[in-house]
Amino acid sequence: MSTLTNENAAALATMLSDRISTKYSDDLVAVLGTGYESTNAAATLSWLLACLDPADYSTAGEFALAATDRLNVHLDDVRSEATRRVNVEVTVQHPNLPSYALSEPERRLAAKAVYWLITSPESEDYMKALICFVLDGKGDAIERIARWIRSQSPLYTFYPTELTIPLSQRLMYKLRQEGESL
Repeated sequence: MSTLTNENAAALATMLSDRISTKYSDDLVAVLGTGYESTNAAATLSWLLACLDPADYSTAGEFALAATDRLNVHLDDVRSEATRRVNVEVTVQHPNLPSYALSEPERRLAAKAVYWLITSPESEDYMKALICFVLDGKGDAIERIARWIRSQSPLYTFYPTELTIPLSQRLMYKLRQEGESL
């Protein structure tokens, strides 16, 4: 298979994103995409085009199977990295390059991504309660995470998604510290 049309790539990305259990239609944007996409399917398409070359596969079916397997491994790896028990520096800065603060919509996307990364269907109720207990303020877990992200004053250089893993790790560190003291 030497070419992948935009239509075929978009259809495959939609199929792949539909197979992933998410609460919102955009909670994978800050996990798979650059942070500028508006849907999980668009973020999956960005990931697909960045990670796989259709010329490496002889058939469309082989490409789709490889994409499915690679995406599952990637998401498992990202979730594992996001929940590591480390207190990391959140701001990603590069010398001599400008840094940017997250906008309100980017913070909300990051909050949804962080929530998706640190919860599973089995742990969602517990994690939601822990987040609401540990993070001050009003609103649901996503709103509290978004406010917490603002308080971290994170900066990025290239894409907002640079911050997803460090923010997830830092929040998990905070939640575990508080959870252990209960």
